[in-house]
Amino acid sequence: ELVRMTVVEGEKLIWVADAQGSRYGLRYDALYGQDVIPYATANGKAWLATLDEASAVRIALNEGLGQRAAPAPNTMSSVPQLMDALQQTRAQGYGIVNEEAEPGIAAIAVTIAGLHPHDPVVGTVSVAGPVMRLGRERLLAILPSLRQTSTTLARLWPIRQHLAPTRTRVSQPVPADKTQKVSP
Repeated sequence: ELVRMTVVEGEKLIWVADAQGSRYGLRYDALYGQDVIPYATANGKAWLATLDEASAVRIALNEGLGQRAAPAPNTMSSVPQLMDALQQTRAQGYGIVNEEAEPGIAAIAVTIAGLHPHDPVVGTVSVAGPVMRLGRERLLAILPSLRQTSTTLARLWPIRQHLAPTRTRVSQPVPADKTQKVSP
């Protein structure tokens, strides 16, 4: 199956990493360069469910909820549908979709927590694949591993702050005896 990770950037989720399980047979290869549709993807639902309702609705509407053609058979198209889905997502603690972002694709996602308990989530991680292999029962069987991955990523997340060397350039005046005079 396809494992994907997003990061939160402002009011958007950005796909940043993936890993494909199978090289052969029926597999799901995501289309790259596409935006995360927050109201139609497991990643988006998991993330939107962590926001207050007004923010979640604003983001979903800004991303086209009810304003564009549905990309798949089960794509929601109204604010009441979104509110029901987010309430269910909050209660479950994960986002799940079945043919909502793409025909024939099911997925489950969890959030990646921020460094401190009250920090906003920093991203999401998901598993997606063909609906013929990823029914609800199979998706729920994957959930414990997905949650463990999320916990590991949350613990590692601050490492980026330590890995990127900070380069501070301090300008110091050049001593007068080291300067050269230029003749006109």
